[in-house]
Amino acid sequence: MAVMIQILAIGTMRAAWFSLAFIIALPAALPAAAQQVAATNSLILTEAVKAELSELAIMRGGDIDRASLSGKFVIVSFFASWCAPCRAEFIELRKLIERMGPDRVKVVTVNWLEDFAHYPGESFQIFRVLDRLDPHITAVEGTTSISQIFGGPRGIGAIPALFAFDPDGHQVYSFQFGIGAQKSHTSADDLIAAFR
Repeated sequence: MAVMIQILAIGTMRAAWFSLAFIIALPAALPAAAQQVAATNSLILTEAVKAELSELAIMRGGDIDRASLSGKFVIVSFFASWCAPCRAEFIELRKLIERMGPDRVKVVTVNWLEDFAHYPGESFQIFRVLDRLDPHITAVEGTTSISQIFGGPRGIGAIPALFAFDPDGHQVYSFQFGIGAQKSHTSADDLIAAFR
């Protein structure tokens, strides 16, 4: 019941249907990096996690490699084109890059909870959304594996979901939209405060 309530909070029935189907279809085996997160209940941007991120298909923006994810603040944000709070968060991520500079922060946005198979029109919508991204933001196609690394065994079930890491790879901030949340997305000010 709690899962269904959270899914309905996403906002559309098609998203709820897809999310429910996704949760039911999750494989029993977790990726090794996800097992580490589940065991420690905290995220560290390890070389294994960086490798998983670097293997995701690029939709927009620059390449992701281990070097681009090292020695700087890293943001990983899960989004969908139909998600209004996600689009609002993109504006905040752009502000963050403007304030900190692209040499100090790497932003990776992971497309998640899209259902292109059942709603092919969304595939066009995603590129309209991505065309408005800051050129320093990299957008990638999400996978079940990367969702489980950041969201645990059930993966990311609500969006936006954002994770921020310091230059040493330690998680310093996270946000996931949920029922009763005081806000719908992360702000640049939230992230800058976390990075201090």
